[in-house]
Amino acid sequence: MRRASIDLGDVSVSRIDDGSFYLDGGAMFGAVPKPVWEKQALPDALNRVELACSVALVRSRDRLVLIDTGCGDKWDDKFRNIYSIGQARILAALAALGVEPSRVTDVVLSHLHFDHAGGVARRLESDPAAGLLLNYPNARHYVQRIEWMDALAPTELTRRSYLPENFLLLSDSGNLVLLDGETEIIPGITLFPAAGHTMGHQAVKIQGDSDAMYFLGDIVPSTRHLRLPWLTAFDLDRSATLEAKRSCLNRILAENALLWLYHDTLDTVVRLSAAENSVFGFSPVLSREVP
Repeated sequence: MRRASIDLGDVSVSRIDDGSFYLDGGAMFGAVPKPVWEKQALPDALNRVELACSVALVRSRDRLVLIDTGCGDKWDDKFRNIYSIGQARILAALAALGVEPSRVTDVVLSHLHFDHAGGVARRLESDPAAGLLLNYPNARHYVQRIEWMDALAPTELTRRSYLPENFLLLSDSGNLVLLDGETEIIPGITLFPAAGHTMGHQAVKIQGDSDAMYFLGDIVPSTRHLRLPWLTAFDLDRSATLEAKRSCLNRILAENALLWLYHDTLDTVVRLSAAENSVFGFSPVLSREVP
């Protein structure tokens, strides 16, 4: 069995596999022509490519921190079929590691799109029509204030990605922490703005005493996107995404830090090597087990 965690010295980061879903390949690779991107990501009969949801569980001292929460399981048949969303696995995966949801102390949300914030809440199994419950009722949930305000007032471009049932329960729960820029939420875990995909998108740096790791969310969702000009059509500001990507990847390379890839179906954690012709090289460190 492949190892499913990385030690950063005094901090460990485990991969929690919440399964996968499918998005249109043209949208995922933006202006890149299909004859080019399909060599890197084979589409299905509906022109969709598979994307993983690799949630990170960080153990640091007495804290249990989740970075993003997967797609969740609140979807009707139409939505599930459009995106071919599989069964949510995150709670079972945590249980396999001996982690009860009530013990999670912090949840970092890179942004509030359904594939990153869908697992914040679940429907009552006994009566799905009765309402929602927070999956991590004792955890502080960190969101950039700009992201929260944009999610509360979505536009025609963002309405299908910002779904209130994923995050609105946080507003009156006392669990929501709104941030205004770079913040160290606990020693060794710093959140910082990385706008472009959404204007309130944030990235994460995890600093251990022997290594560091970055989680860039949808700024760099997969190894395919280690090519600087490969940007998704979902990015609200592609120029901002490009600059955030360039800055973050150069920073990671300079620090020889690790990079977590939330949506990659094969390599979850990589170590970067020098860029050539705007393409960053990489070597796999933690690979995803595929059933």
